[in-house]
Amino acid sequence: MKQKIDVKKIISEYEKYLYSFTWDSSGTLTTPYYISYNAITNAVNRMEKFLDKEDLNYRLYTVAEPFNEKGYHLHFTAWIDGYNSTKTIEKIENVWHKAVGVKKRTNNKCRKYNPKCIKYILKYILTKRTSYSFGGKAWN
Repeated sequence: MKQKIDVKKIISEYEKYLYSFTWDSSGTLTTPYYISYNAITNAVNRMEKFLDKEDLNYRLYTVAEPFNEKGYHLHFTAWIDGYNSTKTIEKIENVWHKAVGVKKRTNNKCRKYNPKCIKYILKYILTKRTSYSFGGKAWN
């Protein structure tokens, strides 16, 4: 007998977990071109490698979700030890651009952290074609 999954409860637990951490920025990262599911998940992995290479103590939570004709876009919330929200946004955008091979700023929407972003970025967390990632070493 199959057990029914309580999606609302799972999302609620994710929310509680994410709210238990300090964040300083959040936003949406895009590309000027179509990006597939595989390409965006690979880009997230590259972002984390770039951040790890700099030996930053950071926390990055990302959710890649379908984005109309552009393929996918990426929602995130982040915290970098010793950085303020402006510097964190600059760093996240820079590694994103490097990870997706874009030289100039894309149509990103990044801002100082607002707790409402957690609920928003979790809206499709358990749907098909959605990917999420916990990056960094600062998850304790």
